[in-house]
Amino acid sequence: MDLNYLFKDRPAGDPLGKTEDPAVLVMGGRGKLHMMLNGIADGEKHPVMLLLHGFPGNEKNLDLAQAFRRIGFNVFTFNYSGSWGSAGPFTFTNGIEDVHTVIEYIRSCDAVGNCRLDNDNFFLCGHSMGGFFTLRALAAGDPVKAACVMAPYDFALQSILAATKEDAAQNLDGLLGEGAPWLAGTDAAILRKELCDHEDDYVFSSGAGRTADARLLIIGASFDECAVTKYQARHIYDTLASFGKGRTYYEEIESDHCFSDRRCLLAETVARWFISNID
Repeated sequence: MDLNYLFKDRPAGDPLGKTEDPAVLVMGGRGKLHMMLNGIADGEKHPVMLLLHGFPGNEKNLDLAQAFRRIGFNVFTFNYSGSWGSAGPFTFTNGIEDVHTVIEYIRSCDAVGNCRLDNDNFFLCGHSMGGFFTLRALAAGDPVKAACVMAPYDFALQSILAATKEDAAQNLDGLLGEGAPWLAGTDAAILRKELCDHEDDYVFSSGAGRTADARLLIIGASFDECAVTKYQARHIYDTLASFGKGRTYYEEIESDHCFSDRRCLLAETVARWFISNID
């Protein structure tokens, strides 16, 4: 792993510069899930990262996927049921299940196309709602070497906060109203009801003891007006750290929810974390 190539192209003839970008159709519980691999096709095994996008997925962090490939990762991205061409309706329940399905699929593969996978070094990284889904995967015990959540937005936690905090309710309703029209088979009211029905099951603190066993970096954004850091990233960190297992870490970047003006710093922070966890 060479961080020098995080923001620089590999030279001509460099084996790690031999790339493939296969699209993969994974069969989920509601039909086809569209997945993409930014892979390295040099004949060697390389660590694997699954990168999860947020709600509804306008920001997919594909710049990070390309950067992480340049330094030596095979990076998968995919779209949840009901989003951006994947089959079925979008629900939070379906999204949580989709992540589990995709993890199982990737880990069952020795290679995708000509890209060989080192699934002993399998990493999970999620932004915003992708962070929420990452936390649920860790709580469920999905086999992940280490994980990172970037400006996590735990929708179940936000739903709980919304019951007593007007600003939290406005935040949640605004986000659902803005994002739901892009998603199939749902609307803001349906998603709000789903959260009310499942908030106790899906909130990060449900299964937090198992999550605290995982190697996890939480990255907060100081100026985040979406996933407000003191209620989301910092609160999640404080809760998990209170178990005293010493496996949860926290960093904060002075930026907005998408780290729009600190993309390079975000990429370097995440890359250093995952490299430190490779055997």
